[in-house]
Amino acid sequence: MKKATLDLVVTAETRIAFHLSGVGVPAIGMPTGLPHQAAIELVALLEADENLDFDRRARHLRSYAEACIPVAFRTWFQAWSGDPNEDSVLCVHASDRHVSALPWAELLMPCTDPPRRGWVVRVCELDGVQPPAGPLATPVKLLFAAWANLASQPMAGIERESREFVANVARDPLITIERLTDPTRAAFFDACQTFAPGIIHLSPPSLISEGNELALPVTPEIQALPPSQQSPAAPVASPPQFDLLTLKEVADELKRNKVSCSLILLNACFAGGVGSNQLAESLEAVALGWPALVADDTAADFAFSFYQRLREGLTPVEAVQQFADTRWTPRAAVEFPVVWLPTPAWVEWKPMPPPVAPVPAPVPAPGAVPTTPSPAVVTIDFQPRPYVNPALLVNFIPALVHLNLKAPSAFIGQTADLCISCDTGSGTSTFRHAVKLSIPTNLVPPENVVFPVLHELVDRRARRRLITFTATVRDTGGRIMDVQTKSTTWMGATEWLNKPEAWKYVPAFVDPLDAGVVSIFEEATRTLRTLGSPQDEFVGYRNTANSVNVRTQLQAIYQTLRDGRERLTYINPPASPLFEGEKAVGQFVRSHSEVVSHRLGSCHDLTLLMAACAEYVGIRPLVILFNGHTFVGFWMTAPAHTNYWAPPKLSPDSWIIDTAKELLRLVIEEAVLVVETTVLGKPERSFDDACNDGFNYLQQREAFMQVAVDVYRARTYGIRPV
Repeated sequence: MKKATLDLVVTAETRIAFHLSGVGVPAIGMPTGLPHQAAIELVALLEADENLDFDRRARHLRSYAEACIPVAFRTWFQAWSGDPNEDSVLCVHASDRHVSALPWAELLMPCTDPPRRGWVVRVCELDGVQPPAGPLATPVKLLFAAWANLASQPMAGIERESREFVANVARDPLITIERLTDPTRAAFFDACQTFAPGIIHLSPPSLISEGNELALPVTPEIQALPPSQQSPAAPVASPPQFDLLTLKEVADELKRNKVSCSLILLNACFAGGVGSNQLAESLEAVALGWPALVADDTAADFAFSFYQRLREGLTPVEAVQQFADTRWTPRAAVEFPVVWLPTPAWVEWKPMPPPVAPVPAPVPAPGAVPTTPSPAVVTIDFQPRPYVNPALLVNFIPALVHLNLKAPSAFIGQTADLCISCDTGSGTSTFRHAVKLSIPTNLVPPENVVFPVLHELVDRRARRRLITFTATVRDTGGRIMDVQTKSTTWMGATEWLNKPEAWKYVPAFVDPLDAGVVSIFEEATRTLRTLGSPQDEFVGYRNTANSVNVRTQLQAIYQTLRDGRERLTYINPPASPLFEGEKAVGQFVRSHSEVVSHRLGSCHDLTLLMAACAEYVGIRPLVILFNGHTFVGFWMTAPAHTNYWAPPKLSPDSWIIDTAKELLRLVIEEAVLVVETTVLGKPERSFDDACNDGFNYLQQREAFMQVAVDVYRARTYGIRPV
């Protein structure tokens, strides 16, 4: 890990000078940057409206950053933090209170092209206090205090954090937790003194200004009179909702009782500025807090992720960075806490002892005969899917194909601790399970093994990458018996895996609410009325007893895509498909919006778009997959669809038709209409031509059909769009 220090000094000309230093950091001619008055204005702006939403806050910060941070510094920081092979941390220090109050991580991180391996932290001093020589004592003592019931109604996010904290964090015997729920001032201080924590976690509803101090709202001490001393006539005063405990009092009490706390997390809104700075400086500890508003669930998710990353041997800086990488959005950079360090020397400090590595068995010398047999151990047998496909993942298809523990007879009846971590390169999730060993091969259902970090990749629409699964099994004493690491390919959200196990999940790429789909229907309605009557609307199967009106609606969609402002053109699939050896097993899929915007699509893209348009108006589509080709079909009446799928179902997969002969029968009976979508790019070809081409293709290439997938039927089984 490389690090540099940025010292911000207010000059005599009341401008902020950027002084950059560090090992290997080149001397850079740095013109004076942000005017001091601009810093004062920005601090006042952010403090005046604490309820700024993410977008408005990001716009304010971006306008000041782009106007006032020197171009030379932005250029250097982007190049320095963009090294994909090495983590880099910039330590920002400022003595002036206005300059120090600015959210420098939010100002500087947008200079990069996130997510990168560079990060920004704050330091109280440039030199002085050194971090502990090693991790905290084992077991690490963590004091958790949360106040969920101080407002008029319970804080659901804090309640969840308090309820799930022990289950998510204290699963490791190397961590001991003392949990306080709505403690009073006295209860909190008593726990600090008797428990002597190395880490303190505080979750108040927010910090409150008390004079010139920031304070925690805590449960008040209520001294109620006994019933014998109460006067029935006397008015009963409402007890105060909360007491206030200033951060200065917290720091003074900890120092007075010689509590050596090295890490403190203020898991609350607006705690990452003066509050975290004050605690880091007073306690000579690492302090973290959120710079602005934070959603309840985000704060709880961060807490669980943060301590898990620490337990895996990461520094606090790395733990925050990994969480932020999974949550980063282009609109704003506020969804991660600010890290305050006493000095830059704390960047690489790790509070937790390193993970226990398995002790390898001694290797006998060549030709030697072992005098004692190797001890019997439980071993892991697991296999991830060759490709982890988002379309499958969001539809409950697990990332692992199989998982079991093989137990020697000596272990049957005992319990083994199974731990599987999934590392995506930008985050990690861990699954833990205690397995009661009852037979030699103990199966663990793969569908029970869930990794939230994979769903974060789906939400971020992350592109193709390599992900790694590491499975570890320990005995009841914590000794590692077996470790297995296997890698697999993560597919992007726009990549289609053309393999039998994925065919029936093609409806995941049909999205009737995509903006590109919705955008065509004003024009399609006008087209529909030229084909029928001036009052016609897209109504699906409603108000029609036959297929004539349904066909007219489909023709209106077809002609709009062919002749309207979209004027779609057929194009080959995008390059760089997935390969197994020299055989392509997938392709990139353009979104509906991309097809409509660029007016280009492959047969697969055009089929998915027309299927989505039909689903949008209530017509039930079929995506028909051939070896090397895709086109679309439609159920012409709702009864035809219902009757076909009435028990006994003709398909073992419940929503696919797996023989061309069966589909051809439905087309001949006019229960289904098939449409060749590639002719959308040929203005001279009519809707009737497209239907005839689809029928002829199906009739002439029966042997090449893979499946016809019923989108509506798939939805009833929970298959949803990516």
